[in-house]
Amino acid sequence: MATFTDAKQRTWEIPHFDPFIIADVKQECSVSIYELPQKLSEVNELFQNIPLFANVLWVLLKEDCAGRKIDQREFARGLIGGEVLKDAAEAFWKELLFFSPKNLRELLTKAEKQVDSLQAKAMGKAEQQLTENLNKLFGDLPELPDS
Repeated sequence: MATFTDAKQRTWEIPHFDPFIIADVKQECSVSIYELPQKLSEVNELFQNIPLFANVLWVLLKEDCAGRKIDQREFARGLIGGEVLKDAAEAFWKELLFFSPKNLRELLTKAEKQVDSLQAKAMGKAEQQLTENLNKLFGDLPELPDS
């Protein structure tokens, strides 16, 4: 099972998707986990719709939350800050891959690697353009150390 840590330093383990979880998410969030592997645009939309994604996470983790005596509002507060939503999305994605049939999982993994490569290239180009624009405005700037 994939995990992520929230802003309150609580570690959450996303359960493997089973028929009951799939039905609960469909009923409570109108999101079909069963169809997501074939509809990557909907996965992206889910991750960008923060209230909906937070609700899906809540449905997936509400039994764990009940055991910790954490209500939905308190759970949602833990999703705000830093890289929490990105980490939660990565954990959800890992479970979605685990849930997918092998041939589709392999295809999705290849697509994920291509997206990562394109994002890295886009970030490099954006940094280069930013540096060029700043240099035009302010003259040559010293190199900043990597953090």
